[in-house]
Amino acid sequence: MFERYTEAARRSIFFARYMAAQHAMPYVETPCLLLAVLHEDRERMAQLLPEGLQELARLSAEVEATLPQPAQPVQKIAAHTDLPLSHACKRALAYGAEEGERLGHKPIDCRHLLCGLLREKGPELASLQAHGVELEAVRLNLLQDAALTAQINRKPLHNLVDRPPTDRQQEWLAAARAAIEIEAASLLFAAERLDDSLIRAVDLILRQPGKVVVTGIGKSGHVARTIVATLCSTGTAAVFLHPAEAVHGDLGIYTPGDPTILISKNGSSAEMLALVPLLRDFHSPLIGILGSAASPLAARMDVLLDASVEREADPHNLAPTASAVTALAIGHALAIALMCGRGFTPEEFGRFHPGGQLGRNLRLSVRQAMHPIGAVASVAPETPLKEVIIAMTRRPWGAACVVASDGTLAGLITDGDLRRALTNYDDVRGLRAEQAMTPHPVTIGAETTLGEALERMERRQSQISVLPVVDDAGRALGLLRLHDIYLGP
Repeated sequence: MFERYTEAARRSIFFARYMAAQHAMPYVETPCLLLAVLHEDRERMAQLLPEGLQELARLSAEVEATLPQPAQPVQKIAAHTDLPLSHACKRALAYGAEEGERLGHKPIDCRHLLCGLLREKGPELASLQAHGVELEAVRLNLLQDAALTAQINRKPLHNLVDRPPTDRQQEWLAAARAAIEIEAASLLFAAERLDDSLIRAVDLILRQPGKVVVTGIGKSGHVARTIVATLCSTGTAAVFLHPAEAVHGDLGIYTPGDPTILISKNGSSAEMLALVPLLRDFHSPLIGILGSAASPLAARMDVLLDASVEREADPHNLAPTASAVTALAIGHALAIALMCGRGFTPEEFGRFHPGGQLGRNLRLSVRQAMHPIGAVASVAPETPLKEVIIAMTRRPWGAACVVASDGTLAGLITDGDLRRALTNYDDVRGLRAEQAMTPHPVTIGAETTLGEALERMERRQSQISVLPVVDDAGRALGLLRLHDIYLGP
């Protein structure tokens, strides 16, 4: 049964039986198998644990403590002990063999068995997870060995990751790629077709003081709702009107002169055509985002934006996929052009998005989220490094501001600076803050928005997670951490 197992894996089975017999268990259960795996392949198991062999010993002790203690000590255990495996243990072994087969491994080693135990989710699972042993991490460890084998044997790595897809599965993949390519081509053609009609649509909307009404039915109705959301968030007041509900009182949303954007793939739906004369009664200028320039609806528009597509993205050319994406893109293009026409600013965008991380980044200033200088570790340039470390421990905000006698920021000491000091100096006892600090660090002003601070932290070759805050004269005001941007009050 165990011919495909490595020597260590075979020993694990026998050791698991030994452990079960030692604890007077009628069957070999999965905790016994885990103990055996940890015992028989200690070096590889230790690689999976953050603290190596020391943590391996603790994990083994925790698992063994869960085994039942016999009422009386077992005096002698036969060398030929052959206790039966429990159903859970058999499943774990089967899962382990499956993991090996999936990776194309001929022998099954202890890591495959560990994968099987993690998949079985027995009582030992909690202990494994508490020590950071997860199924995907073990698989990655195995895959790295598989990569080495592939390099030696000059076999392509993808053959070891999974079985090759069937012809039918390749057809699925080809259809999915073709769908994206068709939709992408439709958008490129739509962009090329944009002309003075878009300019006239923007002028028409900007001339009207009221809101924009957007309407469509079916899939075009879903597109219309999304365009309304985009218009509202970018400075153009907009509402959605359902064509069928319009004649049952919803026309009451209109103020005379409100422009209407009508979205339709074919431009021939009865509900949309019936709406046109009613909208004329409200003196509503009509802008069409239509998939057919020769349709009955197109002939009644004041401005026509061409949303035609060569074909839909599905193999049967039926589902409104490319047409829906194209209509949505033209709606977004119109919204962006209106932003430009209105001179819409990031500050206005922030007012429309007061909630969520986006609103927080646009609305709040650094001063509102930073830790003031009195609350962070602040030291003089001549401060001994030991005292810097003590200050950073007492006020653990990730860095210490090095402040000159006139209050200006002389430098910054982060955890990384401390590690570099320990690396560069054999004896750090005589070091001072000015020898370990980063002079002239990247800084931020207190009235800058959190969004700008985030850009300054992340839009750079070497990202940083803390910014000293200074005033116009360079005086230290405090610290802003990346955590404060995302998790602050």
